[in-house]
This record gives sequence, structure tokens and C-alpha cells, in this order.
Amino acid sequence: MIITGEKDSSPQQIQPRNRLYLFRANLWRCRFAILLIIGILSGSCDRAVRTQWNIEIQAATESLDRRDFISAETSLAHALALADKIGGESGQLLESRTLPLLWWVKARNGKEVESEALLKRNIDLDRRIFGSDSRELAYPLKELGRLQETRREYGEARSLYLESLRIDQKASSPKSFSIAETLWGLGRVEIALMDTARGDSLFQKALEIYRSARLPDSRLRKALEDYSTFLQSCGRFEESVMMIAERDSVARIISERKRQNTKFGNDSINTQHP
Repeated sequence: MIITGEKDSSPQQIQPRNRLYLFRANLWRCRFAILLIIGILSGSCDRAVRTQWNIEIQAATESLDRRDFISAETSLAHALALADKIGGESGQLLESRTLPLLWWVKARNGKEVESEALLKRNIDLDRRIFGSDSRELAYPLKELGRLQETRREYGEARSLYLESLRIDQKASSPKSFSIAETLWGLGRVEIALMDTARGDSLFQKALEIYRSARLPDSRLRKALEDYSTFLQSCGRFEESVMMIAERDSVARIISERKRQNTKFGNDSINTQHP
């Protein structure tokens, strides 16, 4: 008999300790395989839900193009439910893309209470995801400020307008119409709070931005008309007349541009929505 110094590794010679080791190893392999399968199935489910979310968003966009706000609201409500179903960071990102359209559409459909709740949810979510200085916050903050202004809650409206303005001034061009709109709203609030001089200054800054546009549009025309009314209320009648003359000039330019667009088949509807 030759002794080699090697242990016999045949199945009959496996010790109980080795059997336990193999059992545990196989158990962990089974667990890993199960988790892998669950992960694959979960990923497939998420992809399917995300695909359906894209379909609902596309349907909402097409409805908005047709100005069918009822159908758009239905599609967006379905999209928001799908985003909630995904959950986690991916779901929150989809939710943050859905909410601005949904609260805007609900407001158009006269559902002010639901719209306000979604608007506040939009702001809270964007703060968590993007931070307090995110450009994403500027528009919903301004809209919430406008809502508070209509309720004559001027102190709260002023704070919201100022926060929106601070973000926009960091993230946007100094000549951005978004900044002009916020300045105008802030001007109205300052006048309501009896600071007429500051309100006037803000109106003039907004007008300067509107006038800087390459082509004047209805926003400049409306601002000139509103500023003329403000000047009249202050007894500044000559300045008011000048604003009316400028407004009429802008209106003629807009009318001529529309006529030219119609002539060349480019008479598109400018639907403003986020």
C-alpha cells in the first residue's frame, strides 16, 4: 500500500461539517438566484409602467394642442398615478415632471382647490429633489404668489414673488420674460401694501424687459395698458396718455405680424402652459 499523504475526497468520505458547508453554499446560491429573478421582474415591471407613463404624457400633450383640457387632465392624472406606482427616486422624478402640467390644467378646468394642493405638492417635491435654489421652483412659486395675491394675502404673496425672483435672477437671463412677469406681480403687491413708489419702480423695470424683446407681443401691450391705468390713478395723466399711444403702436405691429403670418400660412396658436 502506497501512502501519498493525500486525503480521499470521494463522496463517501465527505465529513458532516463539509456537508453542512455545501448545504449553506447552495442555499445562498438559491437565495441569490431568487433575488436576481425578482430584480429582473421588478425592472421589467418598472419599464412597462414608465412606457405607459410616456404614453399618457404624449396623450396629454396632444390634448393640450387641441385645447381639450378635460382629456388632458384625465391623461395627466393617470400619469401621476403611474409615477406614484414606480416610487423611489425614479418615480419622484416622473412625478415632478407631471405635477406642473396637472395643476395648471386643473386650474384651467376650474378646479382651484385641487390645483392649489397639487401646486404646493409640486413645490415641496422640487425642493426635496432639486434644492431650494433650483430653477424648477421659480414658476410654481410665482403661480402660488399670484394665487395668494388674488386672495389679498399680500404678505405671503410678496414672500413667494421675492423667492421666485431670486431664483430666476440667478438662473435666467436678465432680460427673461419670466423675471418681468414676477417683477410685475411684485409691483402690484407693493402697491397693495401702500408702497406706491416701489411698485412704480418695479413696473418700470418689467416694462424695460418687455421693450427689449426683438418683436413686441401681447405681454408688452397688456403691461402698457395696465401701467397707463396705474398712472391715471396717481394723477399722472400726461404719462398715461403716452403709455396709451405706445400701446396702440404695439397693437398695430402685432396686428400686422398676424396678418403676415396668416398670409404665409403660419397663423399658429400660442398656448402658454408650463
